[in-house]
Amino acid sequence: MFGPELQSAIEKQTGSIHDYTPLFGGDMHLVLKLQTDNGPWVAKVASTTSKIGSLKAEYKGLQLLASTNTFKTPELAGEFTTPSSVALVMRYVESTPTNSSFWDDFAQQLSQLHSNSHQNFGLDHDNYIGALPQQNSWQKSAADHYILDRIEPQIAQAHDAGYTLKTDAFYKNLEDLITQETPALIHGDLWNGNYLASSQGAVLIDPAVSYGIALMDLAMMDLFGGFPDRVFTQYGRLQKLPPSWRSSLDIYQLYYLLVHLNLFGASYLAGVKRILTKYS
Repeated sequence: MFGPELQSAIEKQTGSIHDYTPLFGGDMHLVLKLQTDNGPWVAKVASTTSKIGSLKAEYKGLQLLASTNTFKTPELAGEFTTPSSVALVMRYVESTPTNSSFWDDFAQQLSQLHSNSHQNFGLDHDNYIGALPQQNSWQKSAADHYILDRIEPQIAQAHDAGYTLKTDAFYKNLEDLITQETPALIHGDLWNGNYLASSQGAVLIDPAVSYGIALMDLAMMDLFGGFPDRVFTQYGRLQKLPPSWRSSLDIYQLYYLLVHLNLFGASYLAGVKRILTKYS
């Protein structure tokens, strides 16, 4: 997959590649650390249609995040294509311990990221959430965006896999449950494996971006842990959110639990049903 033709194309941008070794954590792609004349880089390599689509969407997502000048993102060497494979190459980020201001800065940067808006919810192209396609169309309301482009495609896939899920009452109640009216640029898959602590602060990777509901980022952060209460408290202050705002995050965690149900199976079914029942 990482053949001479692809290596030669990458070297035109990075300098000579002296060695490369696999990196752990790549669920979809071959991930390699490249040792080059110009320091270390990371290459994510794909050779099938869906995986190539995922890399191309990731490249666009990283470019969009970088354009906001909020969080750091890895320096991008570019996207490299041969007849048999595609590689996304970015600068290797050396992880460092967090300092005393890391989480306050994280909350500030997340608030600033979410200040980037659009007249509609959605995005001008589809992308991926993990290994699954993520549908993006333009919607006027947060409820329509969440139902039509987030929940419904995952429910349909779950039904195809044999899971019976009742959503009518949940959908009916969403207009009252979702209060945010302003689309916000979100990372979209902000679990604790998709940021790196570096000497320059937090670096975001593997985005599933859209102009969506800001609390979806906080919902994913809260779902699997790894983020201290401090970052939620600071974010709530910056956004002037009501004291009980975290109690409604499970509305948006439904999407991520459905994704995990479709990716990893029935161990996530109880969580999905609990949320659907609570808000139906």
